[in-house]
Amino acid sequence: MAKWDLIITKHYGDKWQADLSCPNCEFVKYNIWSGFFPNFPDDMARSITQKYAEKVKTPNYCENCGVYNNGEMD
Repeated sequence: MAKWDLIITKHYGDKWQADLSCPNCEFVKYNIWSGFFPNFPDDMARSITQKYAEKVKTPNYCENCGVYNNGEMD
């Protein structure tokens, strides 16, 4: 059993995105959550993105390698 790795990135302007990465095969499930945070400090925008991304229901299995991920994140 593995846990999804949560990846938070800042894209053009003030758009933040959360992706999931499989710890077994490194497959990335892109854009499970995103938000636009103009005039927010980066650390605050990252924290908010992480908070909401952690509430997203994640898949129990990796669609690439089939490893059971228990729907949890690291």
